[in-house]
Amino acid sequence: MKAFSMSLVFIAVLTGSVDFQFPSGFDSNHDGAVFMQSLAAAEHCDGTKGCGTNYSCNFPDRCFKTIPTFNGWTVWVGWAASFSESYAPENETYQWVAYFAPDGVYLTQQCAEAYYSGVDVNIGYNYFFGVAYSPQGATISRSYLTSLMGVQLSYNFLGMGLAPFGPLANLNVGASIGPTFFRKQGSDILERAVQYGAGFSVAYQLVPLPIPGTASLDCFTNVNIDFVKILNWAVNEDPNVNPMNKVQEGLQSVANQTAGNGDFYSVQLNQMAQMMLTFFNTMHTTGTVTLPSSGNVGPAQYFAHFMQYTATPANPPVNSVDYLKKKTQEWLESGNTDTLSEALYRSIPLDFTSFYRSLRGIDAGTRSGFETGYWLAADESTHPYAENCTSENIIQCKPGELCSIVVTAEEIAALLPGTTAQSFEGKKVVFDNPTEQYLATMGTETSVAIKNGKATYSFVQASDFPLVIGARVDYPITGNSTVKAVELCRRIIQFPESQRLLGRSPSIGPILPLLLD
Repeated sequence: MKAFSMSLVFIAVLTGSVDFQFPSGFDSNHDGAVFMQSLAAAEHCDGTKGCGTNYSCNFPDRCFKTIPTFNGWTVWVGWAASFSESYAPENETYQWVAYFAPDGVYLTQQCAEAYYSGVDVNIGYNYFFGVAYSPQGATISRSYLTSLMGVQLSYNFLGMGLAPFGPLANLNVGASIGPTFFRKQGSDILERAVQYGAGFSVAYQLVPLPIPGTASLDCFTNVNIDFVKILNWAVNEDPNVNPMNKVQEGLQSVANQTAGNGDFYSVQLNQMAQMMLTFFNTMHTTGTVTLPSSGNVGPAQYFAHFMQYTATPANPPVNSVDYLKKKTQEWLESGNTDTLSEALYRSIPLDFTSFYRSLRGIDAGTRSGFETGYWLAADESTHPYAENCTSENIIQCKPGELCSIVVTAEEIAALLPGTTAQSFEGKKVVFDNPTEQYLATMGTETSVAIKNGKATYSFVQASDFPLVIGARVDYPITGNSTVKAVELCRRIIQFPESQRLLGRSPSIGPILPLLLD
């Protein structure tokens, strides 16, 4: 399964409202034909790349091939990185995903290969959430999720020069948002599942923007490891209650139980819960959801309506997930590109602004969840972790201004008996790169030497999405090869919600104010 797997990217002109203006250069026959070529190419994907690699789980008491569902429904969130390494129409996507079940939270890593009609070299980053109704009923399996291939519709609503500051300021950056539907390998029948997400990409193109439309389709997918359980909770199932409400309930219990605790595991769980609640608090619904006859639909109602049915209704409302799913199904089955029309894309009534804002914490929340997984798997003798991570490791920064993270030699010495702060002078602290730095440099880490007892890592971020930044020192003790790395407290970077826009592109006019509530 893949987050941003089949992409119909349209360069739109958006204003402060959420009304979509379809690009004047769109040609449904031409762009539909391009998509059908991608469909044909996908049939010959052999899946021989690294995406097919499987990893063993060495903790059988925490690793599972199936997980329970909420009366058949599974809910997940995560983040993904995508790469196209040449001008050939192929890309790969790697995902880090958190699954929610009645008995706890599970993690896994997934990947996919796809064909697409874009002519560029690109690197992209996305965050998403999804739901699926399992054909297995009470459980959902790794093998079933591996069999799912994505079909995604997305809008690319920013053009060149999106960020007036930060590492992306002078790059060709696009932002996209939209749904993914899923089919099984060898079939054009869409499963009872949908995923929505948003993200950014940096492209090196043979032709300038705006490109009216591109298309891609998964041709190989894999869940690379069993579900790894990172925490237990007991959420009572109720067929009359939206499963999103149950996930919210579970996360709130985690936030309450870990509040005030300073150990590494509890701090990361608390941050995971708090950040993910910024999304799930917006998805709470009460009773049966009825969609309005026209106009935009709030994210909570949009998805709750979809989860009230275990099969596509015969006549779904035109502003529902099921209507778009039905139209996409007709398109896949018939190959008729007439459905690739302005009317189809106007049928996504989701309020993009509010949905985009609600996703603020998904990326950092998922990362915090994975930090707990790494901690659970670590060998203390070779990879010691910080024991006390207090609120001083939460750093407040502002978009567009220099943000600095400081690691002191004293902090490291406190974790390694027999050492002093002077022992680490000149040693390098390895920091995780924030997302925007990652897109600009295609590097995941930055090393900073300790000078005068401290290492300072500084960066500028254009957006106000929170970050989780890891820090470690490799082989910290000279002459000691047993301790391979000391893992320091993760830094939580918080940005006040602001009215700062990501930027304006003179080529496409006013843009959607992504960072406005």
